[in-house]
Amino acid sequence: MKTNFNSKNLIAITIWALSALLLSGCGNTKSTPVVSSSNAFRVGVKKTLANCNKSKDSNFSFNTSSVLDQNGQTSNDWIKMKFNFLSATMTASGNSVKFFKWRVVGTDAQLDNTPLQFAAYDLSSGQTVGSQMTSISVNQLSPSNGLYIQLNDPNVVFQVIKIVVYNSSGQIVGSLNSLIPGFYASPLDYQYNSDGTARSVSLQQMHNLYGTDVSAWTAAQLQQSFDQYCF
Repeated sequence: MKTNFNSKNLIAITIWALSALLLSGCGNTKSTPVVSSSNAFRVGVKKTLANCNKSKDSNFSFNTSSVLDQNGQTSNDWIKMKFNFLSATMTASGNSVKFFKWRVVGTDAQLDNTPLQFAAYDLSSGQTVGSQMTSISVNQLSPSNGLYIQLNDPNVVFQVIKIVVYNSSGQIVGSLNSLIPGFYASPLDYQYNSDGTARSVSLQQMHNLYGTDVSAWTAAQLQQSFDQYCF
């Protein structure tokens, strides 16, 4: 039986590791974006950032969002995730979920094999539920809970988060890749790495607006196309 998840808007979330209040973040633009292969190619040029994202296929549908720390700055170390849908195959008894990050350097994809740490939190109150973990049983995922994921990427060099579902024997039964917010909202900007070289096509194709003619779009239109995924 398919499982569908619906969630409420989140105002604030509590970080178990920092013991500080983090607010969901959906900023408009940044005049001096972090120089990294994931979100910039020219320092000092104002670009619209996608601080929220949505990815889906026949097995998964989930939203991700950046967060702001207690000083109102976007955190490079944390993102939020909520599931909208998991197929019957993914929710089979004994299945579990882990998260990984990966990047493209030149033409080489590099996966960090260390599972990311995360904690569940209540979407309505923002309070964490339980302790941090690196794996969760699919049957523990709740329509009222989101996940707060630590990227452990201080230099902001990883571009993709990967969800992987395993069966009780440890075999992979499903996975999906998604760009980590925030990245450039315009696919035209996202064509380039921080050094101005062409970005990997595999990364470009993950952009929700890949193949869309946005040459006449305003910054507000670009922002709105991703802000709809914020939570």
